Amino acid sequence: MKPLIFIFLFLLSLVSCSSPSEEKKTTDSISKTEEKETETPDSSLTYAIIKERKSKPLGNLTLKKEVDSCIRESGDMQIDEAVNSMLDLTKEHLNFSFGATGEIPGRPLQFNENCVGYADFFNMLMNYLVEQKGWQKQYVCKHYVGKIYFDGTNLNALFKNDPFFKDHDFNVIKNLRGGNDIAVDPSLYEYLGMKRVALKNK
Repeated sequence: MKPLIFIFLFLLSLVSCSSPSEEKKTTDSISKTEEKETETPDSSLTYAIIKERKSKPLGNLTLKKEVDSCIRESGDMQIDEAVNSMLDLTKEHLNFSFGATGEIPGRPLQFNENCVGYADFFNMLMNYLVEQKGWQKQYVCKHYVGKIYFDGTNLNALFKNDPFFKDHDFNVIKNLRGGNDIAVDPSLYEYLGMKRVALKNK
């Protein structure tokens, strides 16, 4: 792994360690608090949208069955649970690669991907789930290219000589009825377990 990559991951890891720990509570209370904190975006880490990538349909029958199974097992699944399930499914099937991976015919169930592949994979899963749940008039998942800012500093600009870090791919689940959008970074979830990220104000 290149030194720049270590530095980049170190800067991102600072975000996950920035919140002070709380006092001990009951087991149930702790688990609920941790889940809530994990799903709350850290305001010091923000994502600025540059452009949108074209969405692709999910064609793999095995993956479709796995998404269908998640829906059945969850019962009355709501949007936050749906997003978390698809993040976990993405993490289960992909291994991160710090390099170009190219198009992989047939989208096999386990393969190496960079941030582009992670966002693409999650986008297909999420939009298929939205379709199966009948949520098309309320939600749509978008695949975006953008820049990452930490406390107002453009992290991508710090590594401008390395083409790998010129931008970053992530996803936004848009609420078509005017509610809150949900931004996620599937590749960052792989490394730091962060389920939500924040969008930078224009």
